Amino acid sequence: MGAAAREREIARLRGIERNLVWIRWLGVAFGLFQVWQLAGPGTPDYLVPISYQTVAALGVGNAIIAALSVRATTVEGLRRIGYAAFALDVAMVFANVWLGSYDRNSTSWTLAYVLPLEGAIRYQMRGAVWMIGVFSISETIREIYRTNIIAGLGFEISAVTYRVGLFAIIALIAGIMARNLQSERSAAESRADELDRMARREMAGKTEIQAFHDVVLAGIGSGTVEQTVASISSAMGKAFGWEAFAVGLIDEETNDVRLTGSYGPGRVIDHVMPAGRGIVGRAIGTGESQLVANTRSDPDYVEWSDHVRSEMTTPIFVENKIIGVVDVESRRPSHFTPDDVESLERLAGQIGLVVSNARLLAAQRAMVARLQELDTMKSDFVAVTSHELRTPLTAVQGFIRTLRRPDVRLSPGEMEEFLAIVDRQVERLSRLVEELLLTARIDAGTIDLQMDSVEVSEVLEETLSELGDGRTRVQLAIDPTLPRVVTDAQRLGQIARNLIENALKFSPDDRPVRVTVVRNGSSLQLDVADKGSGIADDEVAQIFDRFHQVGGSLRRRGQGLGLGLYIVRNLVDALNGTVAVRSTPGEGSVFSVSLPLVPAAARSSTA
Repeated sequence: MGAAAREREIARLRGIERNLVWIRWLGVAFGLFQVWQLAGPGTPDYLVPISYQTVAALGVGNAIIAALSVRATTVEGLRRIGYAAFALDVAMVFANVWLGSYDRNSTSWTLAYVLPLEGAIRYQMRGAVWMIGVFSISETIREIYRTNIIAGLGFEISAVTYRVGLFAIIALIAGIMARNLQSERSAAESRADELDRMARREMAGKTEIQAFHDVVLAGIGSGTVEQTVASISSAMGKAFGWEAFAVGLIDEETNDVRLTGSYGPGRVIDHVMPAGRGIVGRAIGTGESQLVANTRSDPDYVEWSDHVRSEMTTPIFVENKIIGVVDVESRRPSHFTPDDVESLERLAGQIGLVVSNARLLAAQRAMVARLQELDTMKSDFVAVTSHELRTPLTAVQGFIRTLRRPDVRLSPGEMEEFLAIVDRQVERLSRLVEELLLTARIDAGTIDLQMDSVEVSEVLEETLSELGDGRTRVQLAIDPTLPRVVTDAQRLGQIARNLIENALKFSPDDRPVRVTVVRNGSSLQLDVADKGSGIADDEVAQIFDRFHQVGGSLRRRGQGLGLGLYIVRNLVDALNGTVAVRSTPGEGSVFSVSLPLVPAAARSSTA
């Protein structure tokens, strides 16, 4: 590990420990408050003293970790501190989870959710996966222990798998996000190291080409690659007194040479020389410099100007790859010598370095922008997901606590209403988890399709039956002549449900949502129209992006993670269809999905 990389790693590790120290102090304060509330009827005598001891241990350990992390000056030392700190957090969290085992309905196990997040922050995916294993073992043993201390409680494997399953989902999501962010960070650091190495090589290489180098460096601050090359061309032409000087870069897709910078008459910026043509094409094809004493006698010469009589051309190499050419022309025959060609080759080497640097800088800027975008996405995702998961969990917890209160007597009707609310919130949680899992499969490219001949009306009726009260607002119109469609019924239902729920969410409660299904040639067309506020023109291109919500995450107008339309787009793509949106602000939106009645593979097999 180089010195720069070591310093970056030390800063990263110290930053992790510093942030977690503050979080632990909040945990100490929260723990003291929770222990203060423990005392009361039904609380075991041992619980309060032990709880105070665990909080005190966390506080003392945190103080020691804070002091050691400030004094540590090596990567190895900070890593050892990290191991100890993580072990402390694991011990304290599991201690609190186990202390809640006396309560039949205790939710203290949810505190363990912080461990996979910390494991992912510290050790990426392996930290999250390791915590899944530890939590699974702990919950299995704890369930056995609870059956022995709580009268009438038997071992419930479903309860263990439920807790472990939720824990595993959160752990894997955290691990995936941490791994992706680590990959992006490593790539950015590699770019920075490469730029640093190239800068050192340039400084060491200032010998006989010092004059060339100084002029070339004048173009580095010009901005884009094209601006840099244009600046160099003008400077070099003037410095060496050449009549015509040009730099052309190779288009990586077409292999044509595009004139990027020039000095002197007869050359037009962005002019394209087809691949393989002229003396320029010969230089690229052979990888060798070309010296032409008389252009009139060279069969490959492509005339730029009637006045050109001699020419020299040399390829620009970057890491043994030709990226362009440098071309110089004169009105006098035999004007250039082999020494001039050698000077041009050295100049081409310097130009190659500058172009490479400019491209690396452009890539670095794009990387920084991408990292900033990922950081924003991560923050939005954590905020939105935390809110969406916390809301139903809070509702479920509140109603269950009310049902368990001995001083509350509910009628059968009230109890049924409470249970119905709990059921709806659990269904909401299930939907959120289902969206996250489906998104993960989409990102991994593992969407399963079960193609079969289906009746579209049956699929849509079943979809509408899942909407609850929103069903009354949906107006369904299906072309009676519509034939059966060869598609995946489950995925078609998911597409329709997400579009309909989106329309219901973003339109007033007194406005209907119209769903129309017709045949359009060899395709099925599904339109979902609402009378909502519509979508602004600058947001239409983003609404199918992952985690995007109309108006931004800070001005969210409904529930959800912002994955519905992202899932729709990917499922439609998987079924070889298309999805489009037409929207008028203030009047509403229409989402149109077009799917083949029969996939191309099925048509070819029956032809």
